[in-house]
Amino acid sequence: QRESSSLLSPLRAGTQRSHPRRYCSSTPAWELKRAVLRSMFGTEHPQCGNPERERDREREAQRHKMEMLASRSSSWHSAMSTPRASTPLATNWRQRLASCGKFKKTPISDYDCTGRCGVGSYSQVVKAVQKSTGKTVALKMFRPWSPYDNVSEVRGEVAAPPQGRTPPSYRDLVDTLVKEAEFIGRCRGHPNVVKVLAICIDNPTFALERASYDLFTVVKKHHADLPTEALWFWAKQIASGLEAIHQAGMIHLDVKSSNVLLMSDLTAKVCDFGNTSDCSQGKAVIDKEVITLWYRPTDILMGAEKMCPKADTWSFGCVLLEMLIGTPAFKGDDKLKAGMPNVNYNDDQLDKIFRICGTPDMQEFRHYRLHRLFSRRVQKHQRVLERIIQTALDKKARVSKANNNGKAWISLISSLLDFHPETRMSSADAAKRLQ
Repeated sequence: QRESSSLLSPLRAGTQRSHPRRYCSSTPAWELKRAVLRSMFGTEHPQCGNPERERDREREAQRHKMEMLASRSSSWHSAMSTPRASTPLATNWRQRLASCGKFKKTPISDYDCTGRCGVGSYSQVVKAVQKSTGKTVALKMFRPWSPYDNVSEVRGEVAAPPQGRTPPSYRDLVDTLVKEAEFIGRCRGHPNVVKVLAICIDNPTFALERASYDLFTVVKKHHADLPTEALWFWAKQIASGLEAIHQAGMIHLDVKSSNVLLMSDLTAKVCDFGNTSDCSQGKAVIDKEVITLWYRPTDILMGAEKMCPKADTWSFGCVLLEMLIGTPAFKGDDKLKAGMPNVNYNDDQLDKIFRICGTPDMQEFRHYRLHRLFSRRVQKHQRVLERIIQTALDKKARVSKANNNGKAWISLISSLLDFHPETRMSSADAAKRLQ
């Protein structure tokens, strides 16, 4: 013990000289190890935390990740473009894509995938470079298997389908792709709606224009620095895009901040038409779960059987309030819907709404199917919406020297967050108000 103590004494002395702080039992093991290695070998040892070596190691890891991403993406393409013989419509799904004559047709091999932008229940969006033009685009790929089949998918990598798995019917995939592309095409290239650049003829995939940011990320990270002029500018463009969608006879049904893209020139564009419903013949029937919970209007939460385009304007009001306060205002618990008689009902979401917008007279909603259910559970709350908006604008006054126009913001958001769709502001009126 004495010999080992004498051997370690120079090491301890060196450790104390390079690190004045005292090490104790609670010191992390990696920190002790780094101090010991630095004392023995100096800063050139690969595990001593040399900044240059760490940066090189990070670059190498990033390069390796991109190579793996490209290889997995190519295997994904080969799996998708070569369906099994037992797959329904394996012979004519390509004809279904080719029959969509409004859009440019390109092969999937014309794109090099460089990373993934996002993932949904039935699709994923991948950043890619088109070889023929050199332009960066976003590929929306419809996946024929569960989104979380393996670990690599959860970690954010583009994973190939598991071995031995046969993709389900291509009819649904291709019909979903063509329907979404045609819904976007109805807007006729509106400047505030994302554009479809091409459809892949050998894969259920289409190319969209690539955005630089999305509104959710910008508001979350830079809320304190955003002046109200910028928020008003984006609100006007979102309202213009929604007006074009509604005039084309559609209900978007997924208006939220993460579905508003900001291009390189900071133009706002509405995207993701995967849940869009046709309402050209009148109100659309609600036969499934619609609209993300935090942006779902009260009439659908209460069991309405039909919906109109004003379902989107409630969601738009939620987005405006989120832009002002920096976070979604109505964060209901999605786990509480289990066992409910309606997939769109959530009493926790209603409670979050009533805490800000005030609890209305429940007799006004007696014509809804779930009136008895939510009227027994609701609690009385005072309306504080206007106070929240004014407080947020007062904080913004420190960033923006211009007039925040508090009355205009309060009037606009209050009209959009109306419990009754009959009196709720339409997208056309909102676009006029924002001029």
